[in-house]
Amino acid sequence: MKVSKFIIVCFFMIGTVFCSAEQKKAEKPQEAEKPAVQTKTDSGLEIIMSFVSGDVFSGKKLSTGDRLSKGASISSSAQSIADIQPLYPGLNTSLRMKENSELSFSERTEPKEILIYLKKGEASFNAENIQEGILLTILTPVISVSLNKNSKLGLKVNRNGDTKLEMYEGKALFRFAAKQESENFPVNLSEDFALKGFKEKDLGATQSDLEKGDKISVTLKQRDDFLKKKRK
Repeated sequence: MKVSKFIIVCFFMIGTVFCSAEQKKAEKPQEAEKPAVQTKTDSGLEIIMSFVSGDVFSGKKLSTGDRLSKGASISSSAQSIADIQPLYPGLNTSLRMKENSELSFSERTEPKEILIYLKKGEASFNAENIQEGILLTILTPVISVSLNKNSKLGLKVNRNGDTKLEMYEGKALFRFAAKQESENFPVNLSEDFALKGFKEKDLGATQSDLEKGDKISVTLKQRDDFLKKKRK
């Protein structure tokens, strides 16, 4: 009889301790789960659709988690957005594509360069890390912007190519874009030596630094007038 009472008391004590522990666990606020940062160690560009809302297409309607390869073009319809992560060794960047926009992706191997072309619409870019020896270039019909690490910017391109840019964080390098860069995106510079020379000698020499808070607007006419003067 004494043994039975002892067992009952033990079970009661264990149950009390367990309930107390569970209550403390429930009362402790849960930390927000940090999103996993995807990285890539092998060669080649890959595009991850981190989040998709509405109608976003690349040959087919895209969903969250879809993966695309270099050369992909992505478009969004009205009231649609997409968060996109280009994966490339040594590069950690992401972007948000807003409604009625069109983006294309490509890469070069010499030098190592990831190119993103915003043909129309609106997008914001966040370059957290860019290792030395890698270039991240954002192109519109009228401008080219090379981002530094820890930089953020927003771009808005209307239907005829006029572009508005705003630097939110960090630094970037801005220049006018040659017509061939957007009209023939992605340009094969190894075949177009004339354009390669023009970029390096003329456009490269006119690059300007952008810093946090800088805002610029460039029209198609301004770009064309600038190129005419440079080619004279």
